[in-house]
Amino acid sequence: MDVVINIPSSVDMKALVEKGNLSINPFKQDKLAYVMSIILERALVRKDNLLTGGFVPINAVILQGIIGNQYGEYLKLLIDEGILESNCYHQAGGQSTGYRFAKIYRGKLEEYKLTDFILRQNIKNLGSGGKRKRIPIAGQPKIADEKLPDKAYNKGIYKWYNDGKLRVDSTLAKEYAEIVYDYKAKDKNRWDVSYPSGEKKDPWYQYTNMSVNIGKIERGEFGEHFDGNVNRFHSVLTYSKKDIRHALDYDGEDLVAVDLCNSQPYLSTALFESGFWDGQNGKFSLFHLSYPLFSLISSSNLPSFIMFTETTSNPIQSIVPADINSYKSAVSSGKFYEDFQALILQNGGSNFDRDTIKVMMFEVLFTDNRYIAQNGADKKRLFKDTFPTVYKVFSSLKRVEKENLPKLLQQIESYIFTKRIGLRLARDHPNIPFWTIHDSVVTTKTHIEVVEKIVREELLDCIGLPPTLKREYWDKTLLQKEIDRIKAIK
Repeated sequence: MDVVINIPSSVDMKALVEKGNLSINPFKQDKLAYVMSIILERALVRKDNLLTGGFVPINAVILQGIIGNQYGEYLKLLIDEGILESNCYHQAGGQSTGYRFAKIYRGKLEEYKLTDFILRQNIKNLGSGGKRKRIPIAGQPKIADEKLPDKAYNKGIYKWYNDGKLRVDSTLAKEYAEIVYDYKAKDKNRWDVSYPSGEKKDPWYQYTNMSVNIGKIERGEFGEHFDGNVNRFHSVLTYSKKDIRHALDYDGEDLVAVDLCNSQPYLSTALFESGFWDGQNGKFSLFHLSYPLFSLISSSNLPSFIMFTETTSNPIQSIVPADINSYKSAVSSGKFYEDFQALILQNGGSNFDRDTIKVMMFEVLFTDNRYIAQNGADKKRLFKDTFPTVYKVFSSLKRVEKENLPKLLQQIESYIFTKRIGLRLARDHPNIPFWTIHDSVVTTKTHIEVVEKIVREELLDCIGLPPTLKREYWDKTLLQKEIDRIKAIK
């Protein structure tokens, strides 16, 4: 099995190998290249892995398992030669030391094929954790199948990665990645802004994301798997920037994504129903998920929490707190931002735009409860004033750990989109190709009506509120138009 990685094209491998032969015994060029590639990969898979200054934490235990005891010598060589920079920080049991490429090496990438047999086996057996799988492209020799982490999903979640018909127009996608990078790199005012921090995004990381993932799709390396954190489904499609998805097709047919709008606020409405917590809702409850209940709320507080939600979900509408009804109405209306804005104004708030409301929801869902007392938490306090009961539910779930609420919402999302929507499509429509990207389902134009209908029905059945959905058509001409537009500016 070929293992292809990416390294900066500006690295002088010949000179580096000469240095390595003098300082490392025995020296392996493939190991040196792999160390460089892992710095790139870690920054792409999870953006929250990036430390201050763009440093990427590397787990020494994992790296040692792949490279061997000399992994530190390879890192030292790259630092000594000015290719890598380190933040020189490590806390036992905490964050690993971070590394990044020196600025002069943050440029175009090139593919590098590993030939060392033992290294390739280590990458397969340890580095992938059994989760990555190479899929043969149609027309190419088929390799032996590998075991998937959960065979129950073979017909649904994994099936359409396996037939070699999901392809990328790599020529178009690579041209787009390079021309956008060149355009943004020339002027920092052209850099995208990170949400919700407001920080500028280095276009090199965006270019790296596109280049690496284009190559993986081209080679059929989709890496589809469920994670061990909240059981979310991941693949190269979930890791890729949205831009290059427009270069994809299935057997020559264009693709369409059915997206759930305002997904986390919408999914959060399930938490106001006592049936979700006590299991009385047979269609969908906490007990359908794999997230441990004890880490959300201590066992001593669970009965009182269920009693609290019972008082907020009484079918007699006059008993249900008005702010819960208002919140539910806003997130399911199809006019989320407009309705939210109206409610905020009624409560004496300012006339916020969409981006400000997005920041508000981020703060409410993701920040620690203690953040509300800080000077910059005015938007979170306004949410609490506007939706006091809603805020009480959210803050109760984050009392033990602030991550509990977002993890729970991600598990709800994963359950509905994989175990409900995915398996229903597989069972009732085995010939319809589909792929899940967290809170969206992708299919071909031919089957969009059927898929959208199932997405709508399953969300309504689980959450109890009609969802707002939108279609995103993946279209190669959009990439070409953007290429032409940038060329005209240059």
